[in-house]
Parts: sequence; structure tokens; C-alpha cells
Amino acid sequence: MKGQFEGGEPTGMTEQQKLGRMIVLIYAGLTLLISVGVIILFATSVGTDHLPVQFFRFGLTICLLMWLFSGSKVAKGISIILFGLGGGLALLGFLEGGPSTGGLGMAAMGGCYLSFAIVLIASKSVNDFFAFQRDGKD
Repeated sequence: MKGQFEGGEPTGMTEQQKLGRMIVLIYAGLTLLISVGVIILFATSVGTDHLPVQFFRFGLTICLLMWLFSGSKVAKGISIILFGLGGGLALLGFLEGGPSTGGLGMAAMGGCYLSFAIVLIASKSVNDFFAFQRDGKD
């Protein structure tokens, strides 16, 4: 039965689908880690007045990642656009700011986001995992 776990591992998945699942979980974790880092940096540099907006953005990120994990093609398309744009803009910010501490953070964020967008487009294992997630759902 799809979605069951045995010994901590999902059952009914091929090795390719399990690899895709792991890749998505790793990138989701990195995305959440980056989001928390942005909230902390924003609060320490600008102040806490805008924390509700930052927490709302964090909540939207969690919702998008959960939707993506379910295998939604729409969530995948939105994620590719957002991570591609975010990654590209972060790399442009790095090029403008140079190799300062903030600039290196922008480069790391940009690289992570762009690579996630590329993986969502090109990874067979990730796309096999999404297809597995969609099976049996309308």
C-alpha cells in the first residue's frame, strides 16, 4: 500500500523514487534553513517591526514545500519559477556586492535555489518520486 513505512523506509517505492524523495527532502531542508537565516539576519539588521511579514513568508514557504512534496505539477512549476528567479537575483546581488560576508551568503543562497530549480526540471529520480506521489490521487 502506497505511503506505508516499514523500518523507517517508505514501501512500494523503487530505489530511483527513494533517491528522488531524499533529494527533495534535502533541498526542502536547505530552503527552510535559508529562510530561517534570512529571518534572523533581517531581524538583527532592520529590526523586529517586520517579523510578522517574515513569519508569513516562512509559512508560505512551508506550504509550497508541502504541496511540492505531494507531487503537484502546479507546485513544481511555481517552485521552478520562484527558485529560479530567487537564485538568479541572489547571484546578481553577490556580483554587485562582491565577496563580503553578506555577498557570500547571497552566493550560497543563489546557488542552492538555482540548483533546486534545475533538479526540479532535470532529475529523473525527483520526477519519478513526484509521479509516485501523484499515483492514486486526482
